Amino acid sequence: MKKNTEQNERAIDRLKTFAHYARYELKIVKGYSSFEVYCNIGNGYISNSDKSGKGRGTIGSDIISRISEAFPMLNVKWLCSGKGNMIDDTWKYEEQISKIKKILL
Repeated sequence: MKKNTEQNERAIDRLKTFAHYARYELKIVKGYSSFEVYCNIGNGYISNSDKSGKGRGTIGSDIISRISEAFPMLNVKWLCSGKGNMIDDTWKYEEQISKIKKILL
C-alpha cells in the first residue's frame, strides 16, 4: 500500500495513520488502546503525544523500536520522515499477516 505524506505532517500523525491501517486493513487491533497494548507502549501514548508541550508530535526511538517489532511491515523511514511508502515494499505481507493472526487467535 502506498501512502505518501506531506512534509508538514508530524510523526504522531503518521503513527495514527498506521494504527488506522492496522485496525481497518490488517484487522489486528481494535483501536488506539489495542494498538498500544499490542506494541507494548504506554496506554494513552498516541492521544497524549498529541497534546501541547515539549516534543509535541514526536516519537522516541524506544517507542519506534517497539512498534517496528510488533509490525515489521511498517516502513520506519516513512514513520520518522514521511518519505517513501507506509508499508515496506520488501515485506512479505500476506505471509506475515497469516503468522500474526495465528498468534492472536
